[in-house]
Amino acid sequence: MCRKLLMVYQKTINMNFFISYKNKREQKRVLALIEKSPACKAQNELTFNDQGKCWINSQSAYFNSGWYTIEDLKEWLNGTGKIVKGETDAEKAKFFEAANFTYLAVHDYSIHYHYMSFGLLIVNPISRNYGKELVTKKITSKNHAEIICNVLGHYVNYAAEDLSSVRDKNKMVTEILHNLYGIKVCLYNLGLGYFGAVNTGDPINLNYVCDLAFSKIIHDAAKLENIKLPDFDFVINYKEK
Repeated sequence: MCRKLLMVYQKTINMNFFISYKNKREQKRVLALIEKSPACKAQNELTFNDQGKCWINSQSAYFNSGWYTIEDLKEWLNGTGKIVKGETDAEKAKFFEAANFTYLAVHDYSIHYHYMSFGLLIVNPISRNYGKELVTKKITSKNHAEIICNVLGHYVNYAAEDLSSVRDKNKMVTEILHNLYGIKVCLYNLGLGYFGAVNTGDPINLNYVCDLAFSKIIHDAAKLENIKLPDFDFVINYKEK
């Protein structure tokens, strides 16, 4: 009788060990897939606790944070489930598409951050009149934002066209960033604007508005190349029910 109980006990231990080993192997496989995923990223190191759950502190506005099972993580990789924002499959698909959007890799998310402020920039159609259509404006204490946004908006068009037409986009990005720095230094030396934190949303903050212009350049360049853009209006304005 004791021998029988011992055999059952040993068999249970072996089975539990096998299940534990199998679960850990599957966890390791899924975490490796997440590591390779261009969209499914977290700010924290992903590990499973004793209850088989993993804490995810999402680095994207398109995903939820929280404790999730391995099944939740598998669904995340497929753009479904609890981690992806949205109530319906169609809504989740829009969030996942935005998370996977790729044009200039590390720079792409800046579009999301600045998208709703693109209207601040005064972007006119590209002209071949060498500036003859431009109207000289006298600087006053009340028109700094207008002039700054007009100057940068004028540059956005040309930069987006250049970026969309070259192969070496990284080199062009470097040139654009240098040009934007030169523009904001010139504006500042003319007595326009100030240098502040990049997240103020103030159109006379030269650091902020140049970041805004750069995001608009990326957005417009992708559009010129007929790259399908995510539904930014939906994902940015989405409110959970």
